[in-house]
Amino acid sequence: MSEISKFRKVAYKELNEAIAFALFTGQREGDICKFTWSQDKFRHLEWFKQGKTGAEMFIPIHPLFRKIIDGIDKRAVVILTTKTGHPWRPEYLSKETTKYAKKAGLDGCVFHGLRKTATVILADAGCTTEEIKAITGHKTLAMISHYSEKARRRVRAKSAVVKMGRRMNKSVKQN
Repeated sequence: MSEISKFRKVAYKELNEAIAFALFTGQREGDICKFTWSQDKFRHLEWFKQGKTGAEMFIPIHPLFRKIIDGIDKRAVVILTTKTGHPWRPEYLSKETTKYAKKAGLDGCVFHGLRKTATVILADAGCTTEEIKAITGHKTLAMISHYSEKARRRVRAKSAVVKMGRRMNKSVKQN
C-alpha cells in the first residue's frame, strides 16, 4: 500500500479519483472510464457489463469509496473526467498513470496492476475466491488464485497462529 500512497502524493485530483475507482472496484481502465452518474445508486454501482468479458457487475460502495465519489465534480455524464472535464480515454488514463508512477519513483507500475492490487486487498481481507470474483468480475478462478496466493497464505498463517495459541493455552492450563 505504500506504493499507492507514494503515487497519490504526486498525482492530481482527477487521476487519484480514477485510481480509487480501480482499487475499490477492481475493474479495468476501459470499464471505469464508462461509469455514469446514473449508475451511482448511493449504496452500489448499478449493473453494468464489463467490456472484455461481458460479465454483468453489481458493486456495493464502501463508505470510504462513497466519500471519494461524493467529492467528484459532476462535469459530464460519466463520473470520471480529466482535469479539463472531458471523459477519460482508457489509453490516456494508462499513459497518465505510468507517467505519474515514474514521478513517484515507481517504475514499472501500470494502471492494470491496480486490478491485481484490488484482488490482493480483497484476499488479504479474507474474502473468498467467489467474493473476489463478484467484485472484480474475473472470469476464471485461476487468475484470482494467481493474484492472491501470497495474501491468502498470510491470512491462513495468521489464522493458524490464533488456533495454535488457543491450543497452547489449553495445554498450559492442563499442566
